[in-house]
Amino acid sequence: KNSLKELINCYEQKQDKDITGIIGSKILDYKDNELIQNVGGTFNKWTGYSVLVGMGEKDTGQFDNQEINIDYVIGASMFCHSSLVHKIGLMPENYFLYYEDIDWCITAQKAGFRNSTCTKSIIYHKQGLSTGARLLTRDSHLKNKKHLYLSYLILYRKHYKSLLPVAYFILFKQMAGKIFHNNLYEAKLILQVIVSSKK
Repeated sequence: KNSLKELINCYEQKQDKDITGIIGSKILDYKDNELIQNVGGTFNKWTGYSVLVGMGEKDTGQFDNQEINIDYVIGASMFCHSSLVHKIGLMPENYFLYYEDIDWCITAQKAGFRNSTCTKSIIYHKQGLSTGARLLTRDSHLKNKKHLYLSYLILYRKHYKSLLPVAYFILFKQMAGKIFHNNLYEAKLILQVIVSSKK
């Protein structure tokens, strides 16, 4: 209730509207309303890792009434002024699944905008309804993981082409981890993505 109203209020209260980028909500789990899915995310292009801020934590208000430094807003709830769309365009369509929200937020950052989270805006998210993924559980729908790895490479090719070796290193590292844990199906999936991406 009032999630959109609070996003609008957050935008209206910004002193620097000209550089206000994409604003996200505090995202809680649909089934467990006290469990945080995230309040945005950070992405380190040098290490290739992204982190969902607050993921899996019990919501005790620990992120309320503070400025949260984030790089991207999760696609489950994204708000922006039309002027941002006019400047950077719509969300990219060259992703089938995963990373399109991160891509759009990175594009906004590169254009000089600052992405943020409005913790007064709360949504309850049915995470993984279309993919089978669930918060803090093993993903049983591995066929969708192919798009996770493919989109990861698309992101690097678009925004950090000179750092592509970082992306490949992370994929090889993940593949080795899958082999170590005897998850040979997913290891093979990662290898297929790496090989097909080099053609």
